[in-house]
Amino acid sequence: WFGQGEAGRRPRRHGPCCVVPNGPRWSGWPRDDHRRGFRGEPVMLGCSGPPPSCGGQATAQWAPQLWCSRVEEVQATYEDNEYVQFREVRDGAEAWTMKLTRVVCSLAGGDPAQQLLEVAGGRTVTAFTEFREKAWALQPQSWVAYQAFTLLELDCGDLLLGSEACGDRLELCWGRGPAASAFLRRFRANGEGREPSRCFEMPREKVASGVTVERLLRWLEWQRSRWSGSCDASCWRDRSQEMARDLQRFLHDPSVVETESMPRRRAAALARMREDPSSLEHLPADLMGDRGFMAEAVRQDGWALHFASPALRADPEVALQAVRSDGLSLQYAAEQLRRDRCIVMEAVRKNGRALQYATESLKRDRGICLAAVAQNGLSLRYAPEHIRRDSEVVFAAVSQNNAALQFADRIVVLDVLRRHGGLLRYASEELRSDPDVVMTAVRQHPAALKHASGTLRSRREFVMQAVKYKGRSLAYAADDLKMDEDLCLAALAQDVMAMHHVPEELRSEERFALAAVEQ
Repeated sequence: WFGQGEAGRRPRRHGPCCVVPNGPRWSGWPRDDHRRGFRGEPVMLGCSGPPPSCGGQATAQWAPQLWCSRVEEVQATYEDNEYVQFREVRDGAEAWTMKLTRVVCSLAGGDPAQQLLEVAGGRTVTAFTEFREKAWALQPQSWVAYQAFTLLELDCGDLLLGSEACGDRLELCWGRGPAASAFLRRFRANGEGREPSRCFEMPREKVASGVTVERLLRWLEWQRSRWSGSCDASCWRDRSQEMARDLQRFLHDPSVVETESMPRRRAAALARMREDPSSLEHLPADLMGDRGFMAEAVRQDGWALHFASPALRADPEVALQAVRSDGLSLQYAAEQLRRDRCIVMEAVRKNGRALQYATESLKRDRGICLAAVAQNGLSLRYAPEHIRRDSEVVFAAVSQNNAALQFADRIVVLDVLRRHGGLLRYASEELRSDPDVVMTAVRQHPAALKHASGTLRSRREFVMQAVKYKGRSLAYAADDLKMDEDLCLAALAQDVMAMHHVPEELRSEERFALAAVEQ
């Protein structure tokens, strides 16, 4: 029976991924066309590879999926489309017209089912029934080749939720009343029909653990995420059976299951984080509040502190590990830790820009500021005024990054320019318009005039004073001033090399030649 289908045909397989457009849910059994769901989309079997059209290459997009839909009774039908289907359901003498609406197509690490959370997040699971669909009608019920799905009753049957694992996809469908119950027994969440003659019902079991839908969805998300990268398409251990068994165990004793699974959940989440750091954003709250997991997460990437629970953000050891990995993660630490000198010092040593997230009292700490500017000179911008007037701090910042001069106080800038006039280019616009500051720079380096404001380079008196100090500053005067004979003669009197910057019209005159020769 394993190699033959209902009509004596062998199952069609397409390489390692086994995606068959008209195939069944377990191991490639042929499927009738009338049982196809939304646009007859291919069903993912018990593996995580892509369909044949992808060339057999595993891709990040071919990840475990969540198919979520809502079913409700309606009076009239319309044409089916990508998101809405209509089905006729009969249960004995009763008949209903049901509308199936596709709510969520895929998860890719997102919120499990936001609409379901809004509708039933606080509802409690009070009972469940497992259903099993055999491979063919004459198969004994004791055989293990079957597809399992579970029907959950919320608040004593007020709302019904169907759960089924199909390959790497998790399917959820919810509705109210007997009509929804009949639908969930005969159709999957994507609209594909079941064969009633193959389905049999297990005994109904009551649930007294008080599991809410919100808690259930968090656990289902963990189950879905741990499937990534694993593949077990064997009939003898179908994923739907594993899912149904784990679900029932969770419903009866959720705390034990969550505790037992925590080490595996930590390992799986850390592995996903190494591949995609943004996956942290979608992890359940209990992992974000687990100290062991978060300590390892921030050791890998300090940015993970952003998603930690408030209690862990206030944990000194976790915060210290985070800032040692990424200094900027200081911004996510609790207020009291941003006042801790040890933690802030570690943060600014890793990234000087973390100074901006320190408390005001620590921003005034000279040692903290020195460590910050030594790592990143531009972090001087976050220091208070009295630190910007500290020559040692400013020199340390400028040594690390010349552009830090723009954040320094005027008095310190003057001191710096007396030694390195060319650094005027990094001074603020205000200081490059200050005659005293610019003249101090020109005295040390003639090219400093190039970085003065256009107003100063067009002022004759100022340029005259500049060329008397450094004749070659004439090269950076405004074009109209270069035609000023007295200005050019003054430049030649200070430095004969200024002749290179005298306009051609003046250079040919005799008195300019004599002035150059005399010099």
